[in-house]
Amino acid sequence: MVEHGLTPTGLPFLSFTGRVDEAALREVRALLHAPGQNSVILDFSHTSEIDGRNVAALITEIVHATHRVLLRGLCEHQIRILKYCGLEPGRFGISPGAPGEAWASALDR
Repeated sequence: MVEHGLTPTGLPFLSFTGRVDEAALREVRALLHAPGQNSVILDFSHTSEIDGRNVAALITEIVHATHRVLLRGLCEHQIRILKYCGLEPGRFGISPGAPGEAWASALDR
């Protein structure tokens, strides 16, 4: 399941619950290429699983995004996989953070 919304500062976000599947990736693709945005937040705080095929697709979408992508709520294992694939935390605003943690902290990087 994917929840759409805006942060208190007006940034669009997608928050994932459960398993990240192909339908969720279609929503990621649409948001990452939507006109009129500078930054987008993808929140994985409530994600139970992202299988290998979907991790590869997610990385491809992030690398080719037309916006700055901020990733929230990834576990250390997921961050390590992204690093192995060449995504550096500083470049993409990767932050493990707890679900309720302020998104503004990721924007200061």
